[in-house]
Amino acid sequence: DRYIVHLLTTLPHRLDGLTVVLDCANGAASGCSPQVFKDAGANVIVIGAEPDGININEGVGSTHLEALQAAVVAHGADLGVAHDGDADRCLAVDHEG
Repeated sequence: DRYIVHLLTTLPHRLDGLTVVLDCANGAASGCSPQVFKDAGANVIVIGAEPDGININEGVGSTHLEALQAAVVAHGADLGVAHDGDADRCLAVDHEG
C-alpha cells in the first residue's frame, strides 16, 4: 500500500476520463498496477493478471503485444500499457492499438 501511495504522489495529473487497458504479464505488476491506475482516476481493463508462478510473460506482456492491442481496440480504450514480467519496463500503445 505504501508503494501505491508513493506512485500516486509522483503523478502530475489525474487520469480521470481515460480508459486504460493494462497487461500485467501475469507477473509482478498484477499486484499493484491496476490499483494505481484506478486510484489515479482511470477506468481500467486488466488482462494478463492471473499469475500462477509459471505463466509469467506467457503470450502476454511487453514481449507479446497482440493481446493488448486487440483489447485496446475492442474496448475503445484511450491507451494500453504492457508491463514485462518483473514490472521494471513497459511498452504502450495508443487508442488504435
